Amino acid sequence: MHQKDLPPEPRTWRDLERHQFGDHFRKAAELEYKTLEIKNTWTPISRTNYQLVGFKARLVVRGDLFKSSKEDVHAATLAAKVFRLLIAICAYFDLEIHQF
Repeated sequence: MHQKDLPPEPRTWRDLERHQFGDHFRKAAELEYKTLEIKNTWTPISRTNYQLVGFKARLVVRGDLFKSSKEDVHAATLAAKVFRLLIAICAYFDLEIHQF
């Protein structure tokens, strides 16, 4: 099946119930959960009297949900252009460049 023919991804767990590929997504999520358990992702926090106080878990950032805008700035590209400009100016005026 081509990507353009795929239905939209489910955005919530409830969406899996009526999604065409809900079973596949659910199996993938279960595998991911088991993998995180094996890697000890969740660590119970206890005090000296062994009472459970809370849990620690990893934070996952979903870059695929980020909505880009026209105001987004990509500094690495700008820095490279500025660097090239400065090198060109130094070459044009025969200036010496020192790296510290």
